[in-house]
Amino acid sequence: MTVRLMAPLAARDPAEIARSCAQWLGSELGLHIVEYRIGNPFTGCIDILAAGKGEVHLVTVTAGGFGDALLGALTSYRWFMDNRAFLERLYGSQDVTLAGKPVLSIFSNSFPSGIQDVLACTVSVEIRLFRYSLMGTPEETVLCVEQAGLRQPEAGGVDEDIDALVQELAIGKAGLGRDEIRDFLAAMRAP
Repeated sequence: MTVRLMAPLAARDPAEIARSCAQWLGSELGLHIVEYRIGNPFTGCIDILAAGKGEVHLVTVTAGGFGDALLGALTSYRWFMDNRAFLERLYGSQDVTLAGKPVLSIFSNSFPSGIQDVLACTVSVEIRLFRYSLMGTPEETVLCVEQAGLRQPEAGGVDEDIDALVQELAIGKAGLGRDEIRDFLAAMRAP
């Protein structure tokens, strides 16, 4: 057996990275790639639209900052929901449907510390985070992908321990009452 060490490569062409991620989505997750680069940066841009297993994946691929990628993913979700019926007529077929559960998938080479907890507690749409790295040589590039797990909100939902939440988030000086905090959490978690 020959062991070959591969050096990490810097991201070069975002379109090339998106194509590699699309191949990975097809081969590893069994998704059908519907289209690349739908929308625009102002109303929402989906780098890869993929469907399968009762889900529609709105994929954002970034070689830059995670904050911009997250904002782009959320904007693309709003755009997708506004245009879902039209996109179903345009791309839907016997093999592909865009009527499944929307999932935001973000491919990035790094994530901020604690982002899983923040997303699990504040966003109602499912977000899956994938860390990627490019290895090998410029002529022979290998994409390595690892899914970062999101922690699920506690079973208590909105009735969680408000005092512990106030202490954890250090919002005691905000002057919010227990009912206001519960209302805020319910609004943030609503679909």
